Amino acid sequence: MRNLLCFSVLFFTCCHATNLFAAGGGFDSEVEGLIFSARDALKKMVQKEGDSLPRSLRSLSTLALLKAGVEKTDPIVARGITEIVANCGRPYTADSHHYYTAGIEMMALETAAGAEYRDQVQSLATYMMSGQMDNGGWYYPHGSTDELKGRYGDTSISQYAALGLWSAERVGIDIPNKVWNGLVSWHFKTQWEDGGFSYHPPLSAEPTDRMTIAAVGTLMIARAHLHPDATGFGPKKPKKKTRKFGFLEAVDINEEEQSTPAGGRLEEKPINLRQIDVSVLRGLSWIDRRFFVPSSEWPFYHLYTLERSATLTERDSIGGKDWYRVGTGYLKQVGSGGSWSPGKVAGNHSIVTPVTSTSLALLFLSRSTAQAVGKIPGAETFGGGLLAGGRGLPDKLSDVNVINGEVVVKKVDGSLSELLSALDRGGVTDLTQLQTAVITNVRDGDREALQNQYEMLEKLSQHARPDVRKIALWSVARSGDLSKSSKILLRGLKDDDVGVMIEAHNGLCFLSRKFDGYGLGSDPLENATSTMSRQERQNVIREWQQAAVKNWSGWFEHVASYDDQFLSDLD
Repeated sequence: MRNLLCFSVLFFTCCHATNLFAAGGGFDSEVEGLIFSARDALKKMVQKEGDSLPRSLRSLSTLALLKAGVEKTDPIVARGITEIVANCGRPYTADSHHYYTAGIEMMALETAAGAEYRDQVQSLATYMMSGQMDNGGWYYPHGSTDELKGRYGDTSISQYAALGLWSAERVGIDIPNKVWNGLVSWHFKTQWEDGGFSYHPPLSAEPTDRMTIAAVGTLMIARAHLHPDATGFGPKKPKKKTRKFGFLEAVDINEEEQSTPAGGRLEEKPINLRQIDVSVLRGLSWIDRRFFVPSSEWPFYHLYTLERSATLTERDSIGGKDWYRVGTGYLKQVGSGGSWSPGKVAGNHSIVTPVTSTSLALLFLSRSTAQAVGKIPGAETFGGGLLAGGRGLPDKLSDVNVINGEVVVKKVDGSLSELLSALDRGGVTDLTQLQTAVITNVRDGDREALQNQYEMLEKLSQHARPDVRKIALWSVARSGDLSKSSKILLRGLKDDDVGVMIEAHNGLCFLSRKFDGYGLGSDPLENATSTMSRQERQNVIREWQQAAVKNWSGWFEHVASYDDQFLSDLD
């Protein structure tokens, strides 16, 4: 990691994955049906296995069913929770899958009832932290000292350690900075020059897609705890004023290099945020360069890991592909009756059964990580992120140039009209060019260019893709025509997608200069908790939506007759 340039990044993407499950309306009917079928199939498999079902699989299936909306009072789920609790004495009683099982059991208890199981989760967390190696990673706890010589750690096990400790913190258990710093430091040391990660560094032959995706997710979890106030992918207050399109400040990591865990300096002071960011971005770049359809080995593990990392990094596409759409399509293709067979796995793994693969598939389908974060840590809403400040980094690092250590978005080709037309035809994959073109037109004061595109913008505001609708609404709010803009934005408030609702609300705040938004706040789920049910979240969103429609409709009726005077005041 020596002599790397580390960037202060203000990162944004159009993904609002957390709202998909919470809103209760983000799944199309086919996917929702698949989820319900998988729930039923998994419950039947677990019931059929009975007492012969290994503990690790009972815990995994319990987590998957909880994430898919099955109540904790369901007999299958209740038995799983009871068995987890029974093993959480002082000390915790581990099974043969040690840290994997412990991580899953912490997630299951946190999902089931949060703080109700705080004592049990504390026992699990103590066990997990005791297994962290001096170098910051985790490895199998069994084996003699001689057998463990040369073993540097396991990227997969370290991932489940992070997941479990994340759940522990969510129920109020303090996890020292030393633990997270050690884990981050271990990933810095094990990352390959090309940005990838391997399974058992340094013994593995080469990086793999599964391990690189896993490592990115782990780094993002640690980042959220070490730097809870950071926004997007970068420090809250960059040292250097952000230029028009977000040139990224180059810093030599060696200037702020911190000691390894063995040095004893990492317990209190978090590892530098920009060091974490550059490691994440290098990992994302590695993933983007490789097609991510699940590989033939461990495909369901791959999908669950993918969902987590894509959600935490706020990406709706990987390698130019909609990862959730592709993953769902794969599951539809290879599944049968709501269940999945294990597929090809490396070595002899008796633990990989239809219960395993169906549980992992269900965790992917139900967007389990999106539920856990509720609102992605550090994320900004669309109106308050890239387009508010005219800055950001594209989903794909291939969309930027690095000049003298600074990252510069590539020049946009084509007029706003051409880009809007391409977007309407589906010709823009990641929207980066369109975002930049819109910013250019607006910040250069060219309202007329936007006003000439009202017909297209209105059409795009009803596009099938929520992220396209959000861009259209942002543009409409800044075009300067009160009457036309308000009507389109008011319609956007009634959208089924919560991200689109938020963008319409933010647009009306901007247009009216009523930045308090009638006291509604910019996120209906701002105060939502992880213990709220899907229906409770949906009710909160609908109440917010109804209040927004009522307030903004009243505002529009009041000012509509004074259109010309109102606009002159804005200018």
